[in-house]
Amino acid sequence: MLVSSRKMLREARANKQAIFAFNVYNLESAQAVVRAAEKIGKPIIVQASQKSLQYAGMENLAYIVHSLAQSASIPVVFHLDHGKDLSFVERAIRSRLFTSIMYDGSSLPLEENIKNTARVVKMAHRARVEVEAELGVVGTASGNKAVKIEYTDPAQAKEFVGKTKCDSLAVSFGNIHGAKTANEKLNFEVLKEIAQAIDIPLVFHGASHSTQAEIEKARTLGVAKINIDTQLKQAFFAAIKKNSDADDPRLLLGAARDAMEKEAYRLLTY
Repeated sequence: MLVSSRKMLREARANKQAIFAFNVYNLESAQAVVRAAEKIGKPIIVQASQKSLQYAGMENLAYIVHSLAQSASIPVVFHLDHGKDLSFVERAIRSRLFTSIMYDGSSLPLEENIKNTARVVKMAHRARVEVEAELGVVGTASGNKAVKIEYTDPAQAKEFVGKTKCDSLAVSFGNIHGAKTANEKLNFEVLKEIAQAIDIPLVFHGASHSTQAEIEKARTLGVAKINIDTQLKQAFFAAIKKNSDADDPRLLLGAARDAMEKEAYRLLTY
C-alpha cells in the first residue's frame, strides 16, 4: 500500500528505529527493494532522484512504483530524493504521484535555503505531502579528491526547522554520498547535538557500506530514515558483469534484480 511518511518516521524516531530508503531507477530495481521488504515484513521508502526521474520520465517511474506498492503487503512511501530545482519539485508536488518529497537547498546560503524550503513546505502540506530538507554539506565521493564536508550546525538546525516547518531533516555529521572513502568518519557527537536541538526525524544520507553498529548508533540518536543508493547499485552492476554473456535481457536484468534484492534484504535485517 502507498502511504505517507509522516507517522512512519515520527514513530521510528520515537522508538529509536529507522526506515530504510532505497533509490530506484527502473522496473527491476523497484521490484528488488519492494520484494525484499515484503519478504522481511518491514515498511520501506522507495525513492528516485530528480536526475533519475528526468531520465526515466516522472510518470513512467512513478507508475511502476505505484503498481508495486498497491499490490504489496507492506507500507510503501514514494519519495522524491534530492530535488534541487524548485520548478521540478513543485511539479512533483502538483503531480500527486509522491507521498513525500525532498527539497535540497543545502548548497545555497542559509537564508535562501530557509526561504525556498518554507515555500516548498507550504505548497506540499496543502497537497498532504511530507517534506524532507537538508542543512549542512553532505559531501560526494569523487575518485581520490578530498570530499567537502560541512557539519550541520545544531543552532542553525533549530532556526531552520522553526522557520520552514519541514517534516524531516537530512543532516551532515561526516557522512558522504557514494562509495566509502578512507577519510569518512561519522561524528556521533555532532549528531547527538543536532538531535537534542530539534525533535523531528533526522535523515542519514550516504549510508551505503556503513556498519550495522553505525546504523544502530544513528537510530538511537534521532535518525529515522537511512538512505542507501551506491551499495545496491554495486550489487546490481556486479550481477550484470557476471552475466554479461546472457543472450536475453530478461536473464541479464533478472539476475541484477535478484542480486539487488538480496543486498536490500540483508540491510533490512539490521
